[in-house]
Amino acid sequence: MKNCVVLLSGGVGARMGDATPKQYITVSGKPVLLYTMEAAERCGRIDAILVVCAPEYGEYVTRLAGEYGITKYIGWVPAGKNRQRSADNGLFEIERRGGCENLIVHDAVRPLVNDRIFCDGLDKLGDYEAALAAIPTRDSCYRSTDGATMEGPLDRSVIFRGQTPEFFRFKSYLKAVKESSDEELDRVTGSAAVAMNRGIRVALSLGEERNFKITTKEDLDRFRLEVGEREDDRV
Repeated sequence: MKNCVVLLSGGVGARMGDATPKQYITVSGKPVLLYTMEAAERCGRIDAILVVCAPEYGEYVTRLAGEYGITKYIGWVPAGKNRQRSADNGLFEIERRGGCENLIVHDAVRPLVNDRIFCDGLDKLGDYEAALAAIPTRDSCYRSTDGATMEGPLDRSVIFRGQTPEFFRFKSYLKAVKESSDEELDRVTGSAAVAMNRGIRVALSLGEERNFKITTKEDLDRFRLEVGEREDDRV
C-alpha cells in the first residue's frame, strides 16, 4: 500500500445529546460515515481505507462498505480510550499489515472532505514528513485567560484553524508514536501534535471551510443543507 487513510469513527457523540453517535446518523438515506468513506474511495491516490470504531459497530461498518461498493475498505479495528489512542490503533494495524508509504488520519465526522484536500496534503509529504489541513482565521481573535473578559488582541495573520486530514510519512510517524510516552499520547488533541513534539516539522496544507466537523446539532443541520436533504428524507 502506498497511501492509506485511517478514518476515526470511535466517538460517542456526547455533545450532540443523541443516542446515536453522529457518524452513524442518517442523512439523505446514508450514514455520515459513508459519505466520508465514499470521499476516500473516490480519491485516486488513496489505496486503502481502515476504519477505527467501537466494536459494536464493526460488523455494521463492514456491511456498509460491502453494500455501497467501498472497494478500498480493508477492515476495522477497535477504538481506543481517546482520539489519539484510536489513531494509534489504526497505525499499529497498518504496521501489522506490512505498513504503507504515507498515512492519512481523518475524522469520520468531516464528510465533505474532497480530492483536492487529500491531494494537497499528500503533495506536502514530498518536502515534509507531516502535514495538517488548516484554514486561515478570518475573524478577529482575542486572548482571555478567564473566559469572561478580553485581555488583548491576537494577530490573526499567524493563526490557523486546524482540520483533518493529517498526513504522515508512515515510518517517521510510527517512530514518533513509539518514542512518545503514555502521558504525551494522552495529552495531545491531534495526531500532528505527536509528530511536532518529536521534532518533526508539520506543513500546513490547504483545508476548506466546507470541510467542517459535525460536532453539534447546528453542524448536522448545516451538513443536511449541504447535501440537499429534504425534511421528509429524515429518519
